[in-house]
Amino acid sequence: MCDLCAPSFPEDKTYEQLVRLVTEHLEPQRSEIAERHVFRLRRQRPGESLTEYLQALKHLAATCNFGKCTTCSTIEENLRDQFVSGLASDAMRARIFAEKKIQYKEAVELALALEAAERHAEVSGSTGASVTNSSSAAGDGGSAEGLHYTRGPGGGRDERGVRSMQSARPRGGARPLLGRDWMQALNLKQITLNAIRDDNFVNQLCKDFPEVFSDKLGTCKRTIRLQLIDKEPVYVRARPLPLALRARLERELARLEADGAIYRVEYSDYGTPIVPVVKSNGDIRICGDYKTTINPKLKRDFYPLPRIEELFASLRGGEKFTKIDLRHAYEQCLLSEDSQPCTAITTHMGTFAYRRTPYGLSCIPEKFQKLMEETLRGVEGCVVFLDDICVTGSNQREHIRNVRAVLERLSDMGLTVKFDKCKFLQDS
Repeated sequence: MCDLCAPSFPEDKTYEQLVRLVTEHLEPQRSEIAERHVFRLRRQRPGESLTEYLQALKHLAATCNFGKCTTCSTIEENLRDQFVSGLASDAMRARIFAEKKIQYKEAVELALALEAAERHAEVSGSTGASVTNSSSAAGDGGSAEGLHYTRGPGGGRDERGVRSMQSARPRGGARPLLGRDWMQALNLKQITLNAIRDDNFVNQLCKDFPEVFSDKLGTCKRTIRLQLIDKEPVYVRARPLPLALRARLERELARLEADGAIYRVEYSDYGTPIVPVVKSNGDIRICGDYKTTINPKLKRDFYPLPRIEELFASLRGGEKFTKIDLRHAYEQCLLSEDSQPCTAITTHMGTFAYRRTPYGLSCIPEKFQKLMEETLRGVEGCVVFLDDICVTGSNQREHIRNVRAVLERLSDMGLTVKFDKCKFLQDS
């Protein structure tokens, strides 16, 4: 502020004068000629859609004072002229030039329609190219060393309508890769790479540990016992169920019964209403609302769950990471026979008691955490939080050794994992 007011002092000026000085310093007045020069030079860039190109022109026109000029063309006329002259496609520009009189909005609508038609033709139409695709890459013994230029129609074209691209034929029948330049030319903009997996390593794990990667529900070799402070029964009848969830709930009950997780009972002193939880894939997870029945009566172990800071500290120094997810984790643990009656749930299909550990019991997370930590105790580079296991190592050899050690422990305990949710050798 003192520099802006020099040689005077800030206290010698009024508030309005100070505001004007700061405004002029932070927002210097733009040169109208320079702004219009930048506007006139703007062209549609390679890979830029018409919508993106038009938005860029509008942004530049905002500082050109087209609307304040009384003698020059209006802002829409300037946008129309620059929009058409800067188009990357000569054919599109020629089609608009064929119109004797065309307004700004009409020019934009026509260009967008031509762009949509061109995009559809590129994807679904015949290219008419002289290049023939072969299903065999090793038929003539071609190698990847001799790269050559190939010409063919594509989404990213130069002014002549074709684009030269490098292509290579791999030796030995290997599958060729599509590079970024080809993706851009073919207008493949939505391709993302979320993970890279060493399939040889993963396939070998599946062969070595088929019982761990089985589609069947595992059965833990240790049982869980529930202890009640008092054994006075509590029964709450089934709650009304939304009709939209009824079919999915019945399928989940059938699955649980087929897996041996629940069994039907004709009479029960205990009864807990259920809370259906919709998972991200649309399936239903059945949770008993045990807070209204036996949760207040359960004896707790109060085994501590690890904090996120502790987990990260244990993984420090890891090069890559593997995530292992147990299949229906709690359901793999059997309940002791004397613990099963108090877990009974009430549904519109009747009363069922749990043979395997249900969701919703307040003491189960700490019991399960304790079980998993005891199962994996001594394995290096491994942390566990309930049903999620993370494994790492300072190098790939150590990482693989630790992963195999974890799978051996799970196999010994009779637990299975959900292969689709596991991620191996990830950077983060």
